[in-house]
Amino acid sequence: MQADARPFWMKFETVNREDWTGQKVDVTTWEDELSMMTKLLGALQWITGLLITVLLAIVVIGIMNTMWIAIRERTREIGTLRAIGMQRTGVMWLFLLESLLLGVIGTVVGALFGIAVSFGLNALHIPVPLSAQIILMSDHLHLVVHPADVVRGVVTITLITGLAALYPALRAARLRPVTAMQHFG
Repeated sequence: MQADARPFWMKFETVNREDWTGQKVDVTTWEDELSMMTKLLGALQWITGLLITVLLAIVVIGIMNTMWIAIRERTREIGTLRAIGMQRTGVMWLFLLESLLLGVIGTVVGALFGIAVSFGLNALHIPVPLSAQIILMSDHLHLVVHPADVVRGVVTITLITGLAALYPALRAARLRPVTAMQHFG
């Protein structure tokens, strides 16, 4: 027979239609047998990437909006700081460090909350339906928290927070002291 990379259970009809007698042997690799699982995991990874991208876009928009509001509310303070001698880079760093600090605090609190929820769900020993047991290879829900992934997530989101605040911070640094001090609102 010609080589067929489909899983063995998809080849039953083809093998049964052959007209020879004797032992019928099918040789496949583990990659052939797990091709459907590989496609499923690839689709799940693609969907996960898409959802993370959408989430990060929402985070970036929220951070930029928050920074614009903070700059607008403190325009007179920025003008005063610039009038008494603070350089443009100092104003920029002031807002960048504020956003980085908020990013670190927010991601650490979120990560700790996520870890607590995963430990709580693991303690409940939630049973998994038979159809999902094949994929999860477990009879109950078990969430694994990798510390390296948590640290990587905290660092990545903190850096994204800083990058999202960069443009508003640069705009705040460009404010002229005289016009900033006369700002109302």
